[in-house]
Parts: sequence; C-alpha cells; structure tokens
Amino acid sequence: MKAAGPFVVHNRTRGATLAANVQLADTSRSRRVGLLQHESLEPGEGLWIYPTQAIHTFGMRFPIDVAFLDRGLRVKRIYHRRSAMTVRCSARWATAALLTILALTTSCVHRATVSQDFGLSGTASQRTTPKAGAGSQKIGRPADASLRTIFQQQTQGAFNPLTDDRRVQALQTRLNLNPQDAATRLELAGAYENYRLYEEGLEQYTETLRLARSAPTATGSNGPLAEQAALGLGRCAQALRRPGQAIPLLEAFLKEWPRADLMPSSWNELGLLYDELGDLTAGESALREAVARDAGSDRLHNNLGYNLLLQNKTESAEAEFRRALELNPKSATARNNLGTVLARRGDLQGALEQFQLAADLATAHNNLAVVLLEIGQYEQSREELVKALAIRHYFAPALTDSRACGTAESGPPVIERRGRAAGACPRSRGANGFRQSFP
Repeated sequence: MKAAGPFVVHNRTRGATLAANVQLADTSRSRRVGLLQHESLEPGEGLWIYPTQAIHTFGMRFPIDVAFLDRGLRVKRIYHRRSAMTVRCSARWATAALLTILALTTSCVHRATVSQDFGLSGTASQRTTPKAGAGSQKIGRPADASLRTIFQQQTQGAFNPLTDDRRVQALQTRLNLNPQDAATRLELAGAYENYRLYEEGLEQYTETLRLARSAPTATGSNGPLAEQAALGLGRCAQALRRPGQAIPLLEAFLKEWPRADLMPSSWNELGLLYDELGDLTAGESALREAVARDAGSDRLHNNLGYNLLLQNKTESAEAEFRRALELNPKSATARNNLGTVLARRGDLQGALEQFQLAADLATAHNNLAVVLLEIGQYEQSREELVKALAIRHYFAPALTDSRACGTAESGPPVIERRGRAAGACPRSRGANGFRQSFP
C-alpha cells in the first residue's frame, strides 16, 4: 500500500503557505516512529500525525513547531520550538476532539494563532483499502470523513503552487506588468525553490542574473541582488544534477562583475558545482579563490578541505578542517570531516573523539564504523556498530549499517549516512563527507 503524501500546508486565514513537503503518519508504526529517525527537518518539511491527541519529543535531536488541529483543520493549540526530550505535549483543554497534529520546521507556524484555519492539499496517488470478506468486517473507531476525503482525492484538485499560492500569483502579475523587475523575479525564483520547483527556479534565477548584469546600475546597488541570483542558480543546478548548465553562467558573472572580488560565496558555489561535476582540480581553484576573499570563514575552509579530501590530499585537507575548527569550534560539519581524515590514517581514537564532539557517543561509534566500512575494514566496522547498538539498541542508522557491513564482501555496501550529520548544518550532496553552501 503506497503511503499518501507529501502534502502542502497553507494557512487559509492569512493566505500563507507554511510547508510544501509534509509526510503523513496515519498507521500505528508510522505514528510510533514519527520523527525519531530524522536528524533534522529541512525548511518546508513536516509530519502530519493522524489520528492523535498528544505527542512527545523524547529521543529527538532538534526542536519543532507543533500545531494541534480539530476535524475542521482549525488550530486549537500551538507549541513554538518544542525542544527535544520533552516527555509530552497535548491540548487536553481544547473543547473539540483533536484528530490531527502537524509537526513542522521551527518558525513555520510563528505567525499562526489559535482559531485560524489550515488547509492541506496532497500531491501523491490515491490510496486504496482492500475490502473485507463476508462476515469478517470489524467494528472500530469510525474514520473522520472530512480528513479521509483528503487522502482519497489527492489527485483531484491538488494544491498547485503555480496557480494556488497567492504570493506566487501576485509576483507573476507584477512580472507581467514589468518583465524587467529583477527584484520581483528574484523573489519569485526563491518561492519556486522553496516549493522544490527547481526547473522554474533555475529559469528565473538565470533571467534575474542576466537582468542584473545588463542593468545600468550594475556597478552599484544590483551587486547583492546579482549575487543572490548566482547562488540560487547554483543551488537549483545542483538539485537538478545539472552543474554544467550553471558553471558557464557563474564563471561569466565572476569575470565580468566589477565587485566580484568581494563575493566569496559565489566562488564557493562555483567550487561546489565543479566538485559535483567531478572536476576536482577546477573546484579546488575556485574554493581557494573563495578562501582568499574571506579567510575568516570556517565554512569556506571546510569546503576546501573536503575537496582536498576527495583528491586524497589528506594532510592538506586535515589542515583546512583544523583551521575551520579554530574559527568555529562548534562546527559539527568540520568535526565530522576531520574525524573522517583521522580514521582513514589509522587514528581511530582521535577520530572517535572528533565524532563525539559533533554528536552523541552512539552516533560517534556509528560514524567511525561508516568510515571503516568505506575503507574495507569490515571487522573493525562491526565492532564499532556493536558498541553503537549497545548504547542505543534501536539506533536506525547503526542497524542499517550492520546489514551493509554483513553483505559488504559480496558487493558495494549501501551505507546509512544519516547518523553522520549532527545539528542543522547546511550540506551539499557529497558522497563521503559534508560541505556547506550559502543561502
């Protein structure tokens, strides 16, 4: 049976979209697991729990916004930034019976208030339920018709951000009146990107960059606008797995723009695109340009170190990761990458210490096991996984990696990397480590 979703959540009272990728938990198992296997929620993501009247966040590693809704999808209670390890939160004082809860990225319901209406629209295929045989029908709690209708009619009248989002419609209208409005086009591109409409976002970012470069004020106030367009162009191209489409545009922008020497973020984005394309030498060159323009950025040193690690320049990579940690000792991304370098050169205790500084002990043992598995040290990898599971018996990444380790000798292992990321650090799509991009 195919799970329903994802759903789009919008505040009908305010006409605002809160999240564009909300998954459904309407089975006993999915409600029990909830978000426990997630390291974080990306902006626009969430979980719709149905039916339930209370939740806990014990065992979670990140805060969430929680909205309690009644059968009519009206807000009855809101918890902002509900922290992890909270035993229970509920809305037992509400007058109406609660049937559904939304767990969203923090700040998603910041402007929502009690009694406002929420709407949910689906985008997945219709869910079907097998009919019970004669005499076998069970009597249970009746399903809530108004919500089940949403599940059963997802393909009919599904929410379309291109036509149903008021903000997107307003931006499109403004562009129709003035196609040369680069600021409006940039805002529209960002809205498309938030909805994961990367094709449309790429088109709008490209046009915004063209307008900014050709404008008479190109040497002045259009600089920040042009750089935002360049960064968005790079992000969408990476999401579409088409880095080669964005690289020439970014290179031309950095070559022609008078103040490109003050734009390390764009050089960083160019380096990430080259890495994605597989041209590590060109990626290193671009990332060094970024570091030269902002030597005080831990993210730039981390990204350069990761590029060097991909080229097996371990000593240089370690130096960059250590420099990133000097600048920002709280960087979990740089610590994970430094731990990877230390494990590859045989300093397992040092690697474990770095992993533990970035996360809890169970995650640290799992991360060390992942690196050992990658370099073919299967027996040592198993030992680390046993230690991780001894600390957290149902640690999902370690359980997955245990299966991968058991079958690694017969083929390439499929590794659960979710446990290697600590916190909500932005990451690019690296194969064996983590890099950081700029919003």
